[in-house]
Amino acid sequence: MADTLIGPNLRVKDNLMQLIACVAGAVLGGLSCTTAALIVGGDVFKFALTGTIGGLVLGLFASGIALMVIGFVRASKRKQKQTS
Repeated sequence: MADTLIGPNLRVKDNLMQLIACVAGAVLGGLSCTTAALIVGGDVFKFALTGTIGGLVLGLFASGIALMVIGFVRASKRKQKQTS
């Protein structure tokens, strides 16, 4: 209850999942925008930086949504055990 209502999530597994999702998003965003810059002929550094930041934010949101769903499933399983 503490990490869902009051404070930060202290589960190591959850934090590792979020770290991996953020790093993967940043790498994929940077690579895809760098490739686009090479194809289109733009400034590679600006494209790469924009893609990296965008991928990082997208990875953060995606992992947050996934952790929200996982937390909901955990809470519902706990509630089912208490009522049984």
